Amino acid sequence: MSEGPLMATADGLLDLDAAARFIDETPKELERLVRNGAVPRENGRFHPVKLVRGYVDHVREEAKRANEKPTQVEIAAHLDMSERNARDVLQKLGIDNKASTLEEIRVAYIRYLRELAAGRGGEDQYDLTKQKARQAEADANLKELEYWTRLDRFVSVDELEPLLASWAATGRSEVENAIERIVTGIESKHGIEIEREIIDAPLDAAFDAIAAYPGVATSGDDKGGEEMEATA
Repeated sequence: MSEGPLMATADGLLDLDAAARFIDETPKELERLVRNGAVPRENGRFHPVKLVRGYVDHVREEAKRANEKPTQVEIAAHLDMSERNARDVLQKLGIDNKASTLEEIRVAYIRYLRELAAGRGGEDQYDLTKQKARQAEADANLKELEYWTRLDRFVSVDELEPLLASWAATGRSEVENAIERIVTGIESKHGIEIEREIIDAPLDAAFDAIAAYPGVATSGDDKGGEEMEATA
């Protein structure tokens, strides 16, 4: 930042450059603080006392935010490492930076380094953390399954699969019948004859795509297809 005397107006207010030097910031950063409402500006000028108060409050709030909701860039700077290494460390520690404070992350990292130095950390600790995370996820899924079962909202695959197969077969039959009626109506109105091969090819392709869609037939693709063909 350029040095020089602070030039204030007759009423004691500072212009942008003077105000930026007053708080040891760049004019660009000061403009950003003004836009964010951190620092007040009056008719393009800055009151020294209000400027300092606003800037101090901003620094305090920013420090609080950085500790409570740190970004990966801030975590990397705090741990004195690259952002990529910071991501790897968070993964090894099993920490979600969006749900952890900077202090919690720092303490966890220090403990990890101690364990590593004592021969109790490293990949074994990483694998253990992953296993705990998987176990926690499995427990959560089981609890959710039990919850929906108690609400009588759970349907087993064995019950659902024949219903879907029947629905798909009925849908195919209804679509084929509707298209046949449409074709017959067009032929009757315009006195023409439409070759069924022109319609059957794209229609069959559409039916095949629907039958192959996950959920309609996974392990029972062939069975579902046979049922639909038999119904049709």
